[in-house]
Amino acid sequence: MRLLMVSSDTGVVAGRKGAFWNTLRGFHRYWDRIDVICPHVDEPVRLTAFGNVHFHPLPRTRLRVPLDVLRVGRRLCREQRPDLIAAHSYGFQRMALGGLLLARRTKVPLVVEVHLVEGFPRTAGVVDALRRRAYLLFFRLASRTARAFRVVNQAELTPILKACGVPGERILPLYAIYLDRSIFHPGAERKVHDMVFVGRLVRNKGIATLLDTYEQVLRDRPEATFLIVGRGPLESWLHDAVRDRGLTGVRHVRWADMPDLADLYRQSRVVVCASYSEGGPRFTLEAMACGVPAVSTPVGLMHEILGSGDGGRLTSSWSSAELANEVGRLLDDDDLYRRTSEQAARTGERFDYARTIREYALAYHEVARG
Repeated sequence: MRLLMVSSDTGVVAGRKGAFWNTLRGFHRYWDRIDVICPHVDEPVRLTAFGNVHFHPLPRTRLRVPLDVLRVGRRLCREQRPDLIAAHSYGFQRMALGGLLLARRTKVPLVVEVHLVEGFPRTAGVVDALRRRAYLLFFRLASRTARAFRVVNQAELTPILKACGVPGERILPLYAIYLDRSIFHPGAERKVHDMVFVGRLVRNKGIATLLDTYEQVLRDRPEATFLIVGRGPLESWLHDAVRDRGLTGVRHVRWADMPDLADLYRQSRVVVCASYSEGGPRFTLEAMACGVPAVSTPVGLMHEILGSGDGGRLTSSWSSAELANEVGRLLDDDDLYRRTSEQAARTGERFDYARTIREYALAYHEVARG
């Protein structure tokens, strides 16, 4: 079988071995060929991966992106005759809209991948609110064309799609957390960091709330430390805020490959998510697989994972005081921490790489067959 993906992820083409790379390294084995249409990349490092995955970056355009996806996609459909188109729903939906136009023009079955709805359940500003509207409009436009909508969590995404007119039988729940248990597993590393966050440094990750949380943790634990792994538009702001607040216990690492990242998790006591919207997030599950309890705002998959209290704590709001209180409970109670750490590690077993990738690929084979 052959797959044509329309994705906004440029990481592989830019040479980074991040989340998309990690997905494709197992996913590609279930397809004869995968073609990926992605946004423009100034200096592409890699246009082919794993032997049968081929990337097709678009020209440097913005307003014409849907038409460029249609143009490139029609050529690929003529040349490669894909059995399925998978369009990733993201941002203002320019790439996804191109995938929808392509499916309508070529009659190739379409599956829409929904990893999150930006701005839901909480917006981080005007841009987030506009993106949220774009998601909902796109879902309505695609509701009659797409053969399936893949969702990576059910608590948030399924009700949204149903409200946009997508029939329940066309909603396909498939986790997007693929954990290599040879990398993400508990270990005996010395704990160096009391809190850890991993992710892109943007507003909807709640970066300011994380710093507020850390400051409140410091009031009762002056020696507490905080590790931040990630890069993004708020990087300079973060450095200035850390300096201005005198937060000498903050360490910032811009990037870490998976083995190094797993070591950083195992050196940490509690992983903290303050996001306004998420599909997973992946980093909390990676840390939990390493035996690190999680504290998270009520977003994405965290509803399903932490709702019962196993493996960590789910807050009821986006309050830094509530986040700090839950972090403090875990840090102050050795018995509670040990139990929660063991539960977190068991939770990670649910997302075994080989099993979840296989379920993902075989479900798409079924969608392609109709």
